[in-house]
Amino acid sequence: MFIRLQKICYQWIATGLLCAYALTGFATPAKVLVDLPLKKVILETDITFDVDDVGALATLHALADNGQFEILAVMYNEVHADGISAIHAINEWYQREDLPIGAFRGSLKDPDSSGYLTDVAKLSSTPPPVQDALELYRQILTKHDDRSITIISVGFLPNLDQLLTHEKELIQAKVSEIVVMGGRHRDQFNFIRHDLLNTTKRVLTNWPTPLKVIDFGHNVITGTDLGDKDPRNPIRQAFLSARGDDFPGRSSWDQVAVLSVAQEAEDWFETSSEGEIIFIDGEKIKLKPNWRSVVDPTVSREFLETTIELFMNQPPLDFNED
Repeated sequence: MFIRLQKICYQWIATGLLCAYALTGFATPAKVLVDLPLKKVILETDITFDVDDVGALATLHALADNGQFEILAVMYNEVHADGISAIHAINEWYQREDLPIGAFRGSLKDPDSSGYLTDVAKLSSTPPPVQDALELYRQILTKHDDRSITIISVGFLPNLDQLLTHEKELIQAKVSEIVVMGGRHRDQFNFIRHDLLNTTKRVLTNWPTPLKVIDFGHNVITGTDLGDKDPRNPIRQAFLSARGDDFPGRSSWDQVAVLSVAQEAEDWFETSSEGEIIFIDGEKIKLKPNWRSVVDPTVSREFLETTIELFMNQPPLDFNED
């Protein structure tokens, strides 16, 4: 299956403007990107309630296939019984069945239900390589170079809170930066759900490396091109189960967060350290350069939608339709 691209210009780092003209076929960014060092990335996800987490994981895998990321692990910060298997099914689809998954080993107040996880989990064919998230963080951070790891958090923060409590010096030594998807002004979901406001405050206040907050994506609607994809595709299945067989798409907060750390991020996003992060109870964190910042796109909503759709629909390497 192929994506039909209208005339769109992409600005790729060190390559100038690349224009794709109404192509029938699949034009992947891998064909035009220059060779840059891989970013070592860990994804924190609450993949349960909303389906943009699925899109974020798909985008992450596509960028890894295109030579931008080395995915070190996926950490699950919800507690749904099918969450780990669903993550593993997506990793299998992208031929990363050995990618470790870290599970939150605690309890959450009023855990979320899901309209798609069980269906996606059924697509997994092997046992997931899962372990305690804190122990997995210790293993990964210990063996990698100093300041070499980027964490992208598109869910809740209990895993990061545990890591901060027990291994703050290890974080400071090994993590380059963390990008957190959540509302900068009185967030009413990621920062407070499951009675996690104090957890969020501890992480955003005490995290010892640069931390960026991004909350853009409500009007970026993606997932509309998945209807004609292979039924074995867990990304298609997730959007089918969550949104229906007309594939109306969904907001893309989590995918935008992933894009904000891509090689092209400097061309697509800007970082600001002016102002404050304000929690729902009115408590504030003052932004400071190279410490606490917020991120906004500099490109259009249409550009983000088209780029995310491109990555979400990109087939796995060596994909065989038969």
